[in-house]
Amino acid sequence: DAWSIMGWLKNDLAAATTSDWVFRAQGSWNVILISTKTAVMAQPAGRIQIEVLPVSPVSVSYKDLEWNNVIPDDTWVQFMFTYDGAVVGDPVKLYIDGVDQGVADTLTKDNAGSQDNTDLRQIQVGAVVPFGMGWWPGLMHQLSMWGNALTAAEVLEVYNSGATGFNLLANSGNYVSSATLLHWWQLGQNV
Repeated sequence: DAWSIMGWLKNDLAAATTSDWVFRAQGSWNVILISTKTAVMAQPAGRIQIEVLPVSPVSVSYKDLEWNNVIPDDTWVQFMFTYDGAVVGDPVKLYIDGVDQGVADTLTKDNAGSQDNTDLRQIQVGAVVPFGMGWWPGLMHQLSMWGNALTAAEVLEVYNSGATGFNLLANSGNYVSSATLLHWWQLGQNV
């Protein structure tokens, strides 16, 4: 299925010592994980990663994509991941501040597999790995999920409208995906 996931982040990379889960959609696995990573264990600073895990075994992933040096420290940025399963090659696109970041710097896993688990999904926002070790070091708001792949014009429209004040429940300008909006956590406007 097609989907899009968006959020505004203000990461504290200087305080982080491990990878930090920003988003987690789960149903007996079949998990989408979005992480930011710091310059520990020889990892590139400011890295953002999206990983898709199957039902089992847990140690295998369908996709593991990473973009380096796209999340600066202590600065608000907007990320948008989009996926269109109907497109050949199953591309996952990343936009930062409305700009397409191109092909991932690292493709660790690119396996075929079915993502048809229909169990109840759970959302986890702001946990630090390993789980239970603390909160995600930073601020975030406007976390959103859609049931379609937003177009580049829609991504730019949402970004240009700013981190506050844009109503994702109503179509406006190039944004025409209000009917496919699945979740929208505003998480406060004055952070």
